[in-house]
Amino acid sequence: GRVAYRMMGYGDVPVLDTLRVLNQEGYQGYLTLEWVKRWCPDLQEPGIVFSHFVNYMNQLKKQL
Repeated sequence: GRVAYRMMGYGDVPVLDTLRVLNQEGYQGYLTLEWVKRWCPDLQEPGIVFSHFVNYMNQLKKQL
């Protein structure tokens, strides 16, 4: 029952399913990640997280 922030792909959000719906609906806009360590100092460093986000999303795009 408690929120725990995770890097993309390590949590409960169905990212691939969401991308499939967006793709089916013809969405061609941007996908972004908000990661503000200032609000939650326990988060991973942004340099690690943003690099992971790009690689993870590229892998998911190949599955569409």
